Amino acid sequence: MRAGLTQFKGDMLLLMSGRSLVSKEFDELVASQPMWQAALRAKRSFARHDMPDSDQTYSSIASRREVIETTRRWMIDPHSALG
Repeated sequence: MRAGLTQFKGDMLLLMSGRSLVSKEFDELVASQPMWQAALRAKRSFARHDMPDSDQTYSSIASRREVIETTRRWMIDPHSALG
């Protein structure tokens, strides 16, 4: 995954669920591995949107709506801040 991320030059959106073990493990991996940090700093438009109350499948209606709206805004302008 890191090798692919390093080579990929397109715009990228990460949707991070706060109640997901996978999201937490990803953050821990990036924090502890300089090669992952470098891969995320590669020249491209990179946006991250944290959803602290969502599980990893975005199973609530509110979570799905937030995913849809965040993705819609990002697709219109991948360089804007998502907040």
